[in-house]
This record gives sequence, structure tokens and C-alpha cells, in this order.
Amino acid sequence: MFKKRYIPSESANPWKEIKELRVRRGISLETISKKTKIPLKYLKALEEGSTDVLPDILYVKNIIKKYLLFLNVDPRPFLGQLAPRKKITKEPQKALDRKLMLVVPRIIKALIGFILIGVFIIYIIFEINKIFKPPMLLLYYPQEGETTSSTIIEVRGKTDAGTKIFINNESIILNNENLFSKDINLQKGLNLIKISGINRYSKENVIWRNVILQIE
Repeated sequence: MFKKRYIPSESANPWKEIKELRVRRGISLETISKKTKIPLKYLKALEEGSTDVLPDILYVKNIIKKYLLFLNVDPRPFLGQLAPRKKITKEPQKALDRKLMLVVPRIIKALIGFILIGVFIIYIIFEINKIFKPPMLLLYYPQEGETTSSTIIEVRGKTDAGTKIFINNESIILNNENLFSKDINLQKGLNLIKISGINRYSKENVIWRNVILQIE
């Protein structure tokens, strides 16, 4: 293209000088990209001096040679300015792996410890709640205000394990499922039935039932 190759001056930014040379010659980067098959983004990176964003060193040297020879510029000063790329080492990754091997078991142990402490706290809260809370007492039959013509009515229900049940102050034995039942003799008219449960912490739960016996 030119009889004598252009040699850039020893300036701080020789790529700026090359860009000015290209502009003076009226050659666009698009034209150079088409002629040399160099991607346009790499040409722009070269003129901006951003060689770090370019591919590996061998490919960069080839790009620089093709680009500068197209402009009839001696590429040797530019090739000498290329800083060697740092070799990728696996040592940092190995060090990180070693740290993870030490840290992860500690984290797992800490999590297990927190879980055990949480379970223990929940258990303590549950036990304390049982101390201050009366026992569960469910009465299946009779319903409040029950009316019957039978002189005997069965009182039945369910409570917590370990709870003592009393029906009209008479102790009732629970079965294996914590169910209780008792036949009560009724008097004509209104009958008041008291069902009470007392747990091991002496907390009591009481249910009253009014049952009416109607005899014609």
C-alpha cells in the first residue's frame, strides 16, 4: 500500500498516534475489519489501548500484525509493549477449598447445636405451659341442657394422660386411650352433673352439665 512503513514515535500513547494516522488516510475501522477479518470490537479495543479485553496473547499479536501491516506500520514496537498475561493458577482455588473444608463442618456443628438448643427451649416452654395450664377435658355426652326420659345417662369424654377424672366427686378410671365413662342415675326434673379433671400440677378443669329427666 505504501512504499515505506510508518514507524511510530516513542510517545506515551502510540495507539492514539496510529488512530490519527488511520483517520488522516481516510480509512475506517469497518473497512479494515472487512479486509483483515478482524472483529470490529477488537480493532476499537486496540486503538483505545485496551489490550486486556482482547483474547490470549498469541491471538492479540496476530491481530496487531494484521492491523498495522494493513496500515503499513511497523508492528514490532507495539508487540514489544504487550504485557505478559498472568498464568491462571489453581492455588487460590485450592486454598479456598481447604478453608471450606475447615469452615463447613464448623457451620454444620453450629447449626446442629442451634437446632438442639431450639428443641430444648421448645420442650421447656411446653413443660412450663403444662404446669400453668389446666388439663384438656372433652365431654362427648351429655350436651348442656340435655333432656331425656331415661333414669340413667352415660357421661363420657376424653382427657390428657395422667389426669385424674371425677364425676360428681367420684373418681373415674381412664382406659388406655384416656377415655372415661360413667353411668349416672337421674332424678326427676333438673340434674346437675360436675365433671372435673386434675393434672399432676394440681391444675383443674371443670365442666358442668344440666340434664333434665322428664317422666310422664
